[in-house]
Amino acid sequence: MGAIVGIFSLGIANYGMNSLYEDRWVAVGKLDHIGLLLNVNQLIISKTIAGNLDEVGPKKDEVDANIQKPNK
Repeated sequence: MGAIVGIFSLGIANYGMNSLYEDRWVAVGKLDHIGLLLNVNQLIISKTIAGNLDEVGPKKDEVDANIQKPNK
């Protein structure tokens, strides 16, 4: 009887840890990815403004693509 209760308790603990992972850490990973894309976009914009302004068009397309990445 004790073994059954122990196995049942392990199942509940496993479900709780899985829920914690899916609800918290996956979201944190997505937020981290968005923050990284924001930093990349800022760097692209800064380098473009400080460098050759003829590259604005292609760099704008790259920034726009980065903005759309989290929506996919």
